[in-house]
Amino acid sequence: MRTQRDGSNFDSSLYGRSINDPVSSCARTVNGTKLASVEDRNIQIYQFLYEFKYPTAAQCDDFFKVDEATCMEFFKNRYGGDLAGKAEGSRIISTYTYYGTFNDIYTKWVGWVNPDVNGPRKNANDTFLRGYEGFSVFAL
Repeated sequence: MRTQRDGSNFDSSLYGRSINDPVSSCARTVNGTKLASVEDRNIQIYQFLYEFKYPTAAQCDDFFKVDEATCMEFFKNRYGGDLAGKAEGSRIISTYTYYGTFNDIYTKWVGWVNPDVNGPRKNANDTFLRGYEGFSVFAL
């Protein structure tokens, strides 16, 4: 369960969820009664993973004509800090996920949905940030 979203802390307990017990915390509610645990239901997932490694010292010099410290400060702040809320590490991983399932009574295919759209990046003035709308980003 996520604890960060768009670089901000995300408190899942506000939604009745516990990161220590996701199997019961993420269980569906049926007719007002929460099920004891997550069920194995017909859900399909497509997930696209992208890895972006920060440049090396040689690449910083060759491509950008700046020293490694200046280069790393930019990439860690811009990619890690602005997208993932963590200005450290050596790379970022971004995921784009689609979930598809039937409705709650299993009579109709609902279709594909990306739950990470319409978040804070949707109306960002910064086109770089807006370009990551729908992605979950992690700095590693």
